[in-house]
Amino acid sequence: MRTRQIPDYSIPSNAAAVYGSKVASQFLQDLVAGRDSLDIVCIGDSNIGSDNYGYTHGFNRVLNYSYGVPWYATPLFAGSCSDGPTTRVGTDFQPGVRLRWCGNAQAGSTGTVRTLVEASVSSSPVYTYAQNLKTALGFDTTNYSTNSTRRLPIFQWGVGWYGAYVDDGVTYTSTGNNNLIELSDTHPMNYGSGTGGAALAYRIVAGTFNGGSGQFKLRAANNSTLANLATTSSYISSNTGTDGYANASQISDLQLNFNSPSTTPTTLICSWDGMNSGNSVTGPFACLYHSIIRQSGKGFASNTLMYQSGRTPTLIADQLEYSDKLIDAFIKELRERQIVAGGSGRVLVVVNMGINGSTNDNGVAYIAAANRIIGRVSSRWISTGGSSSQLAFVFTVTHPSTASGNATWNTNRPGIVAGVNAWAAGAAGNTCVVDIGSQYGSYRLNIETLYQTGNTAHLNATTVAQNNGYDAMAGVIVSSLIASV
Repeated sequence: MRTRQIPDYSIPSNAAAVYGSKVASQFLQDLVAGRDSLDIVCIGDSNIGSDNYGYTHGFNRVLNYSYGVPWYATPLFAGSCSDGPTTRVGTDFQPGVRLRWCGNAQAGSTGTVRTLVEASVSSSPVYTYAQNLKTALGFDTTNYSTNSTRRLPIFQWGVGWYGAYVDDGVTYTSTGNNNLIELSDTHPMNYGSGTGGAALAYRIVAGTFNGGSGQFKLRAANNSTLANLATTSSYISSNTGTDGYANASQISDLQLNFNSPSTTPTTLICSWDGMNSGNSVTGPFACLYHSIIRQSGKGFASNTLMYQSGRTPTLIADQLEYSDKLIDAFIKELRERQIVAGGSGRVLVVVNMGINGSTNDNGVAYIAAANRIIGRVSSRWISTGGSSSQLAFVFTVTHPSTASGNATWNTNRPGIVAGVNAWAAGAAGNTCVVDIGSQYGSYRLNIETLYQTGNTAHLNATTVAQNNGYDAMAGVIVSSLIASV
C-alpha cells in the first residue's frame, strides 16, 4: 500500500478557488496518499460524457496517470441500454474497459431481452414482473412515450440507464458478445504485476421478485476463446419473496471471485447471461448494475450516475427525484464493493451543470437544483446505511464560453458563478464549489485549443494530444481540492 504524502512544494500555486467544506479535499488527499479509497460519482448534462469521454473519463486519466492512483474497480455500469451503439470502446469509461450490451433490435423490441424500464411501461405485451419491480424500485415513467412531458429515471450514460430484463419463463443466453464487461490485457487490474493471475471479482446488483422461477449464474471467461475462468457453482434464484434488489451483502453469490488469466495476460469478460456456456438465464431476471473489482487493494473508480444532453440544473434534479431506489441500489453497491476491496466506503459526488439553464439570475436556479441534488442523494445514502461523514459533494459551474461561441452563457455566467460561490459557505452535505473559471478562462481555453471544435459548450476530448479539455478541468478540480486542505 502506498503511504507517501504530497509535500507542500508539489501543490500547484495557481490552483482554482475553492469555496465551502474541506471534506472533499481530505478525501482526495487520503486517496492520493494511499490511506483510503474513493468512488467518484459524476452527475450532469452532456459535459459529463461528451464525445464518449467528458468529466467521468477525465478523472480516470488525471488520477491514474498524473497522480499514480490505481483503480480498485471498473465503473459501476448499467445492466443494459435502451439505444445507441451495441458496444462502446474503452475510452468511454476507463482505459482498457469496454462495455457490451444487447443491440437496438433486442433491447427495444418484444424479444427475449429488453430494458427493465421499457418492459415496465409496455402495454402489449404486459410484463407483469417488470411492472412489479418498477413499483418496488419507485422509478417514475409518467408520459414515457411523449417526449415533451415524459418523466425519466436516471440516464447513466446518455444512451439510457436501464437495467436488463428477461421475462418470466424465458430462457436466454447470448453468443458470448453481449451484456458483458470486457477488461483488456492492458488494464492493470487484469495483468497485475505483469504476469496476470490477479485476484478479481465480478459483482452484480440484481432485481428480486415475489414469484416466478427465475435463475441465473455469473460467469468470467477468456474473451477470445470463451474458456471458463469461473462460474457460479449453483443457480441463483431471483425469487426471494420480495420485489426489490439485492447485491452481494444480501446474496453472497452475487460476487463471483476469480483470477485473471495467468502467465500471459489476455482480455477477459464477465457477464450474467451465460455467454453460450449452457448456463442460461431464466426469467424473471433483472440486472440493474454490474462491475469488476480487485478483491483487495485501495484505489479509486470514476462512475457516472447521470449524463444526459440538454438538461438544465432543474431537469437534472427532477430526474434524480424520479428514481428513488435506483439511486439506492447504485450508491449502496459503490460503498459496499469498495469496503470489500479494502476502502472505508467513501463517495465523492461531482456535479457539473449550468450551461443549459443560462438565465442571468445570480445562480438562483442552479442553487435550488443543487440543494435538491444534495438532499436527494444524501437521503438515499443514509437510508441505505451510509454515514454522512463518508459522503461529500463538489459542484462546478460549466466552463466559460466566448462571446462568439455562446454569447448568452458568456454574459450570464459570471453572475451565476458569484451566487454559487457565495452559497457554498452555508451549503449542506459536506459541499464545496470549485471555481474552474478562475483557472481556465475563455481566453486560455481558446488559445490552448481546449474547446470542442466549433462548439464552446463542450470541451476537446482528444486522447492523443495535450489539449484535452476534460483532462484539464478534472486536473484543476483535483489539484485545487488537494491544495485547499
